[in-house]
Amino acid sequence: MPSQKTLKAILIPAIFLIVFLSIKCGKVDKNTLPDGNEDIHPILVESVTINEGNISLEEGVSVNLTVTALPQNADNKNVNWSSSNANTAAVAPDGKLTAVNAGTAVITATAADGSGVHNSVTVTVTPPEAPIVYMTPQEIFASLKGQKVTTNGWADIANGGNGLSYANPAVLTLIDDASYPNAKTKREAFTDAVNNDNDKFIIVSGDIDLGDGVISDADKSYFDAFDPTTHKRINGDIRFNIRSNTTIIGINNARLMFGGLNINNRSNIIIRNITFYDAHGSTEEDTNFNADSKASIDALTVQGTSDGVWVDHCKFTDGTCNDMVRNYNHDGAFDIPKGKNITVSWCEFTNHDKVMLVAGSDSAENAVAIDRQITLHHNYFHGTTQRMPRTRGTQMHVYNNYYFEIGTGGNTGSFMGPGWGAEFIVENNYFGPKSGKTIEWFDTNPSTYPVKFYYDGNNIANGNTSWWVRVSDPKPWTPVYQYTPENYSGLPTSIPNGSGTSLKFKK
Repeated sequence: MPSQKTLKAILIPAIFLIVFLSIKCGKVDKNTLPDGNEDIHPILVESVTINEGNISLEEGVSVNLTVTALPQNADNKNVNWSSSNANTAAVAPDGKLTAVNAGTAVITATAADGSGVHNSVTVTVTPPEAPIVYMTPQEIFASLKGQKVTTNGWADIANGGNGLSYANPAVLTLIDDASYPNAKTKREAFTDAVNNDNDKFIIVSGDIDLGDGVISDADKSYFDAFDPTTHKRINGDIRFNIRSNTTIIGINNARLMFGGLNINNRSNIIIRNITFYDAHGSTEEDTNFNADSKASIDALTVQGTSDGVWVDHCKFTDGTCNDMVRNYNHDGAFDIPKGKNITVSWCEFTNHDKVMLVAGSDSAENAVAIDRQITLHHNYFHGTTQRMPRTRGTQMHVYNNYYFEIGTGGNTGSFMGPGWGAEFIVENNYFGPKSGKTIEWFDTNPSTYPVKFYYDGNNIANGNTSWWVRVSDPKPWTPVYQYTPENYSGLPTSIPNGSGTSLKFKK
């Protein structure tokens, strides 16, 4: 049996080895050695963080709260949860938080190791949102008919300065699938409705195929038929007239497909929340015979003595067709050969080459600015090529529009094209970056029909001003309607979110 002296020689080094290893592994307070009767201290939590922070929840919603407890080598990183008002927000031992009733409560996580370290967040409980209830077509009609509109553009001085109002007929004209389950009958009901001069308030629901099924996204062969001798097209463009005193409003993703609408010598027209989809047409001649031939169809046209038109929250697109370089099967998205007191607002123009031509040729007739009065504001031009707008002889006001991804590899295009006698005021627009020309000048007779071009407050192609060289100062004319241009900085967010067919008629 070992002697007492031998045992001490063995045990004392062993004790110190165990203490040393415990200190290295973080199991005791390194400042307190096991000398005599001193205790071995655990490593306590020094901070607690509730990772979700202050949050807001609807009544009845639950989330799992999580914490981060430091230091990482703390012996016990568990927490105890508590709520200052469990009737508002209750928290379970595992951190599951449930919103009970509207109000606020403070949720606290306290370290379970007795250190007293804690952290709190505020939970705001809100009543559940009521489901969105949309107006019926009859309710939309009842709330809007006869009401005066404010377009913040030239249309506000139509009708001798009185502006525009929604049509006020005795009854609503509803064009929907329930009333017209047959597609051709539905189209006929729509085109018959728009083609008279009586007051008419038309609500369109869903699709109207203006081509009666002769073309589709997959099959455009109807427009590939040409006379073998003359090479002229056999099937003409599909186009219908809109007459005066017309209000058209779209609901349920309303689309006018595979054709165009024409406003000629008419007045008092409002079109809102409609998608103009792939107004496809035929080339003038067989492209194998004449590579320079092109289509003449526009999705929407205003011409003649037309006076007082508002197009708002509409979308113009070629759909699934890609015709961006030389527009074989499309012409304008929205062309205005002639017309007064026209406002185009909050519309989206995309997947199209030649967007808007104002006046069709260089001539003295097209050079008189007061014959065309147009405002473009808060429109979204993206994935387009040129003519936004291209003009002659126009008092053109362009403010608070957003231009993004303009031009293609095959055609760099341009933002705008001022021509003979055009008088532009261009204010507070956001012109995104593009290569090539931003302004394409068409003033081929500047001494007789000069362009007057005023711009101010714009983000110009990320600072590229090389094409913005001809400036009229002061403004060539003074807007006579009320408008307040906003700073361009917010347009890249507000316009994509608010333009196009985004109108929702809520109760």
